Amino acid sequence: MTTVYTLHGCQPCAATKRKLTALGVAFTERPASDLPAGIDATQAPVVVLADGTWFDGYRPDKLEAAA
Repeated sequence: MTTVYTLHGCQPCAATKRKLTALGVAFTERPASDLPAGIDATQAPVVVLADGTWFDGYRPDKLEAAA
């Protein structure tokens, strides 16, 4: 399952969740404070895919590729 780590009031986070929903991708939302150790993200949201790969920021290209 895809997990999206978000911050409160984050517009890129909201856009990521909308895009995943539009693509029909099931995901779990978690607060950014729960980000697993070893993920050195520089921006929110952080998207962790089912295979363990991750990326940060609003990346519709990567969201579409993952769908």
